[in-house]
Amino acid sequence: DLWDCNGMMTCSSGHYYPECPFPQICGGGGCYSCPSGHHICNREGANYYSRTCWSGTKCHSTGCVSGEDPDNPYLCPPADADPPPAARLPDAAVSTAVILIRVLRLKGA
Repeated sequence: DLWDCNGMMTCSSGHYYPECPFPQICGGGGCYSCPSGHHICNREGANYYSRTCWSGTKCHSTGCVSGEDPDNPYLCPPADADPPPAARLPDAAVSTAVILIRVLRLKGA
């Protein structure tokens, strides 16, 4: 579960949403924050209590405990991080989006 080039994380079956936007992570109750300085607790096949743990701690069934966590290497992005670069849209989709924006501006929306 990492973010794709469109800034979306594809969620596994059993999660509330099919995708979560950067920098949120998937969970059974929706999309959750991924605070800077934390690493992601991969909940697939594990009974971790927390979705993330701060650096220098390990994901555990009781919460975050002391020690390094080689089983969960994926870090939450820094607070000032930009989402991954978006995939280029086909020219027709870009043209449609530009037209829609112009129409909305004319209507004062």
